[in-house]
Amino acid sequence: MSASDGQKDEGSASLSRQLDDVFGEDLALDSTVTAFLVGLSGRHAGKLFRLPAGVSIIGRSSRALVTLDEKAVSHQHAQLTLSANGCVVEDLKSTNGSYLNDQPFTSPQTLNAGDVLRFGSSTLGFLTDAEDEEQHTRALARITQPTFGATPRPVPNAGPRGTAAHVVLSGAPHELALGADLDPPQKSPTQALDDILDKLDLALGFLGRYWKLLLITAIVCAGLGALTLLVKPPVATATFEILLHAEESESTQLHFATRSIDYFSSAERTFINKELVRQTLTDLKRSAPEGVVFATVKGLTFQQAGPGLYGGSFSDTDSHFAEAFLAQHLKNYLEREIGKSIKVLRSEVELLRTQYQDNDALLKRHEVALRDFKQQHLDALPDLAREQLASRAALIARKDALSAELTRASQELALSRKQLASEDAFVESNVERSQPYESSLATVRLNIAAARAKGYSGEHPELVKLKDEEAALIELRDRTVSSITTESDRRANPEHRQLVNRVGQMEVIVASTSQEIGQIDSRLGAINKVAGDMPEVEAELASKTREVEAARRLHGQLFDQLKAKELELQFERASVAARYEIIEPPSAFELDLTRSALKRAGVGAASGIALGILLALFHLLRTYVQRRSSSSITTTQAIRLADTSRDS
Repeated sequence: MSASDGQKDEGSASLSRQLDDVFGEDLALDSTVTAFLVGLSGRHAGKLFRLPAGVSIIGRSSRALVTLDEKAVSHQHAQLTLSANGCVVEDLKSTNGSYLNDQPFTSPQTLNAGDVLRFGSSTLGFLTDAEDEEQHTRALARITQPTFGATPRPVPNAGPRGTAAHVVLSGAPHELALGADLDPPQKSPTQALDDILDKLDLALGFLGRYWKLLLITAIVCAGLGALTLLVKPPVATATFEILLHAEESESTQLHFATRSIDYFSSAERTFINKELVRQTLTDLKRSAPEGVVFATVKGLTFQQAGPGLYGGSFSDTDSHFAEAFLAQHLKNYLEREIGKSIKVLRSEVELLRTQYQDNDALLKRHEVALRDFKQQHLDALPDLAREQLASRAALIARKDALSAELTRASQELALSRKQLASEDAFVESNVERSQPYESSLATVRLNIAAARAKGYSGEHPELVKLKDEEAALIELRDRTVSSITTESDRRANPEHRQLVNRVGQMEVIVASTSQEIGQIDSRLGAINKVAGDMPEVEAELASKTREVEAARRLHGQLFDQLKAKELELQFERASVAARYEIIEPPSAFELDLTRSALKRAGVGAASGIALGILLALFHLLRTYVQRRSSSSITTTQAIRLADTSRDS
């Protein structure tokens, strides 16, 4: 055996062990007890059946260890349970009952070597290696007696090795040999129905045993099938049909058109041209590197389906993009073909459009420059400047009047301030207060004159007294006239208050008049500046206005010419477009990702079930091989026992 064969055997054994662990199956054969059933009469006369460890069924079922095709035998007639403690037979409530050593039984019975079982007209003998050699000999002698219906049947050759080892009685009643039935009986309709039921039972048993494996593989493969959407998403195909007239044509309407134009030549090659594909991707705002263009070309087809009839398609994972790309690409293709005859006209339209756009930009620049100029020289604009110049004479007259008023007010203010500073009003008041002294002084002087008239000398006491009174009164009068004015005197004097108010009023008049004269001077200065700048501003304004008007006129002319050329281009395009007819516009069915996922999951689940069935069959095959190997060994032991019995 090679190393690779050894690895395969080891892998298979490992997989079998894993399956046994998953499904909890204990398929190990019980090597402590070996038991057989030997056919003594009926269809299986002379056959040897090895009993496996556990439960075995006897009846009409094809899954039974011993299948008895008799109407008197039930579908599952009886069962044998082999364990380390021996073998127990139990009747499964059969219709016609079961017999052990020609005695009916209904409760479980323990079998001994040499016991004979009868079901219907078929009898089976029981053998086991749990007894010693002498007991084996007696058991073989017992089950081979003619009273049990054993009929020797010669078998020329041993048949193929199956799940049950077959031993027939050949020659002498005690001779055992490997063989098989030579003339199997024909099956009745009831037996055929039983076979169908057996197969159904077999299938249900298979599912009951391996349903976990089938469920696991179905779920795993269904998930993998759905996940294939991430690796290989479904592809949507957009299609269209178009009718092309590729014959030569000579234009008679346009004097500049090219004559003898061959429309739609090499349509297939032109339609899938890489540059045209790149243009379409650019129009759809998609990046167009070389790899993307190459992949797009691979998904694009254009083939002739009949005389002048062409069909195209494009495949992509996005149905909307597939439809949009195919529609734009068809449009670009037709534009290129139509452009063969209107190339010159289209060039004129493009030239006029460029000139119109350039002139539009120039007009906007001129309008912006004119607006900015007006904003910067707003006061010097002709209309506003004339209004300002008209107001200059009034401002000058107003200034002269204010100047005269300011002079008068200034003089009055100076006089009032002088009067206020002289305090004449207080002198008159002092004089009035000194009048009592002046009257007393006049009286004293009259008395002095009378005393002198009387002849009093200067030193006469009375005359001296009068002179002293006169001197005192003069001093009081002078003191009163020259007395200092106090603040209370000023507040109490009405004339003083009037002078103070007058000075305040005149100061306000002088200040306001001076301020107004200053404002008039500033305004007159601005008017004089405007008057100086007005000629230059007016000239510049006229120049910019002429530029705007000229640009507007040219703009209107270019617009009219462009519209006329575009209309002419549309007419020519429509006339040339009559050379094709779109039978079926580009369209694509929208992909249903849910449906695709379910479909792939269904396929994956079916594949998983198939994989699970294969694994289950492998598990069954491994079990069969193990049992067959063990059966071969035990069959050899049975033959050796038979030989020993014959020798004895």
